[in-house]
Amino acid sequence: MERMELEELAQSLQKRGERLERKQARFFAGALVLLAVFLLAGWQSVQAPQENIKTHALSIVDSSGVVRFVLGAPLPNPVVEGKTKERRSPATGIIFNDSAGNERGGIGMLDDGSMNLCFDDAKTERNCLFFMPKFGNGIAFNDASGESRALLYLDTNGAPHLLLRDDQGHPLVSLPEAPKGSGVK
Repeated sequence: MERMELEELAQSLQKRGERLERKQARFFAGALVLLAVFLLAGWQSVQAPQENIKTHALSIVDSSGVVRFVLGAPLPNPVVEGKTKERRSPATGIIFNDSAGNERGGIGMLDDGSMNLCFDDAKTERNCLFFMPKFGNGIAFNDASGESRALLYLDTNGAPHLLLRDDQGHPLVSLPEAPKGSGVK
C-alpha cells in the first residue's frame, strides 16, 4: 500500500471513529433523558392523592406545635386547664383546642349512643346541642361552673320541656311543671 492510500484509510477511519463517538454520545444522552422521564413518572405516581387513607386520628398543629384540631376515632380525653379529664364514654369526632392545647369545643358521637356539639370556655362546657338516648335531645346553656342553667329539650317521648334554674340550681321556670318528688330541681 502506498502512503497516499494509507493516509486516506487513516482519514476514513478517523471520520468513522468521530461519527461513532457522536452516535455514542447521542445514545447516552437519550438514555439519560429516558431514565429521567421514568424516574419522574415514578415519583409522580408516588405523589398522587390516595383514594382512602385509614388512620385512628389526625391532629393539626399550629406553628408552635400545639395541637389545635383533632379528628379521631376514638378521640383523646379532653385537656382542661392543662389537665387531662376522663370522658364519660369513648367518643369519635372532632376536637377544637385553644393556643394552650385545652379543649374549647367539639362534635362527638359517644359509644353510649349520645351525640353532641359543644362550645367550652377555659374551664367547662358552656353551650351544648345534644342527643342522649335515655334523656332526649335539646340544647343546654351552662354557667361558669358547668351547671345547666337553661335547658330546652324533647324527652324520649317527644314531649317538650323548658327548665330555667337560678345560681343555686333551684327552678325558676319548669314547663311542664315537674311532678313533686321527681328529683328535677
